[in-house]
Amino acid sequence: MNTVRAAVAGCVLVLSAVTVCAQASFLSGHVLKERLADAHDSSSRGMAVGYIAGVYDTSSGVLICSPTEVTTGQLAAIVQKYLADNPQTLHITAHQLVINALSAAFPCRK
Repeated sequence: MNTVRAAVAGCVLVLSAVTVCAQASFLSGHVLKERLADAHDSSSRGMAVGYIAGVYDTSSGVLICSPTEVTTGQLAAIVQKYLADNPQTLHITAHQLVINALSAAFPCRK
């Protein structure tokens, strides 16, 4: 009986993790814009800036070629302006919008 309970608990834990991962991979531009603009909730803004930094780190040198001295604050400001200037794209995944914003600001030369 304890083995069954442990198995069920393990399955619930795995499914919870999969759900969280699935939600984390689909963040819309709407949500990212709201979190960047949330001056009253530093954890919400911090999550958004961290998200942008993560996308930057995975795309840097391939899709985004910025100077080495760029800061996360500058990256966040670029993305925030891009989202404000392109409201028609906010339904797209945040990941793609961050890449669009940063690769436009810091294109890689061929």
